[in-house]
Amino acid sequence: TPLSGVMTIRGTPGSYTGSIDAGTMGVFPVKGVTVSGQAMTIASEHPEGPLELRLTFVGDEFTGSWHLGTESGEVAGKRKR
Repeated sequence: TPLSGVMTIRGTPGSYTGSIDAGTMGVFPVKGVTVSGQAMTIASEHPEGPLELRLTFVGDEFTGSWHLGTESGEVAGKRKR
């Protein structure tokens, strides 16, 4: 089932903070962010365990995947500046 939401990430390398607002699913804190070139890995906490997002950016658009326990799926979106 498609889910809309907003990720907010602020800061500088080594000290990013933020949250993932998944609408009716809740708001989850960002625990860590790693950036390498156009790739970003985001670690977050979810009530069901660690949540990881792996994104690849092309311009202001991104695609990637999410992983939560044994579940996973695709993610796509657009960066707001």
